[in-house]
Amino acid sequence: MATLAPPAYSSDPYDSDTSVRPLTPKRRGSESSTERSQYADVMPPNPGQASQRVLNIYTKSSFSRDLTVGDASGTIIYYADMAEALQSRPDVSLHAGDSTSGPIVGAAKFRYSRSLHLCLGDPSHPSSPWEDMTNPSIFKTSKYHLSVQSPGSARVSLLFERTHRSVDGVTGLNKMSGLNYRIVDEQTGQVLAVYLENGLKSWKKKGKIVFYVSARQEIETWIVLGVLGLCEKARRRAANSAGAGTANNAIAPF
Repeated sequence: MATLAPPAYSSDPYDSDTSVRPLTPKRRGSESSTERSQYADVMPPNPGQASQRVLNIYTKSSFSRDLTVGDASGTIIYYADMAEALQSRPDVSLHAGDSTSGPIVGAAKFRYSRSLHLCLGDPSHPSSPWEDMTNPSIFKTSKYHLSVQSPGSARVSLLFERTHRSVDGVTGLNKMSGLNYRIVDEQTGQVLAVYLENGLKSWKKKGKIVFYVSARQEIETWIVLGVLGLCEKARRRAANSAGAGTANNAIAPF
């Protein structure tokens, strides 16, 4: 079985910043606020640009943490099996199809680490590659970097960057959320996809990933893994913080 070096230990198993605030736009003194935004270094989706593919993420049921990922027609493409109690298993196991009976196409680990450790394929297979999705900041979770190998091409560097912008599809009260991310090709600055959290619109629908390019299957899977990992890590961090607060700030078991 392929081995993965253990991440650096942290007392909080889902360690990261505990508060989420919109970023403050930065500009030169000679510029107006509309000329430059905090995302001026990447290209936003073009106005009116049609999405190439939309993947909707739903909770399996009110009694389960598992998630399903389906296309616009309602066909379930992926099933995400969440393992919180069993530390011997990946935190997220991504199956092809609509249940855990489908083959594992990816996995994510993130306990006791600020970074996420993603695997493309079945993690029990020695040939399945692992990549680190790293958070360069000590205090924030607004950016994550993921460099992956796409078969037949050079490595692709992906930036998962928090967004509050209308141009990315973030609207209304959802602008206050810290779980809306744009996924950018760092070599070209092109926005490949945007993850939009559903917020309070529905308890069942978690959110959706809007792809603005026809991504290779491997790149799509890496992006789905990254988004699911970020969402589940944030959910556990919030639950962990709430539990610690009600237990005199004791460290939760996860």
